[in-house]
Amino acid sequence: MTILPLPEKFDANEWFILFHILALVILLYKLPKRFPTSITILLLMFTVTVARVVDHVIAGPHVDLYDIMDSGDFELFDLLCYVPYAPFGYVFIYLYDKFQLKGVILLLFIVILSIGSIGFEWFTGTSYIGYLKYSSWKPIYSLPIYLIVQPCTILFFHLIKSIHERSLSSAE
Repeated sequence: MTILPLPEKFDANEWFILFHILALVILLYKLPKRFPTSITILLLMFTVTVARVVDHVIAGPHVDLYDIMDSGDFELFDLLCYVPYAPFGYVFIYLYDKFQLKGVILLLFIVILSIGSIGFEWFTGTSYIGYLKYSSWKPIYSLPIYLIVQPCTILFFHLIKSIHERSLSSAE
């Protein structure tokens, strides 16, 4: 007996998740270290948690606007599909912080990444990958979610960075 069942058929969407995780882990490994480990861990956890909560609200059994992976049943790869959100969120904050984005440039950054996310969502839902299976959801409906979540991620980053800096100064 397994806690999370394996997929009935190992096909393109499972390979896509594994490749995606591997590519993003390599990217994270190659990026120069920018943040303390505690901030990095919290950023990674935050982005995965937000993605899971949002999906549960709009794709859960009570609303069921789309299915993730092969079926509406929760299996191992349904859990693994949230892993790539962590590096995406980290790279988002990494670029935001590295280039000190503000004002109109920050707004453009958020809008461009939101549109790119919708394109990625559309590709994974309409291509042979079959990562998402829409019932009454359309990728464009995700735009307001991305436009809310990304600034919230920035606010969360500033909050944990501030707490980290205060803890360092009080330790001195």
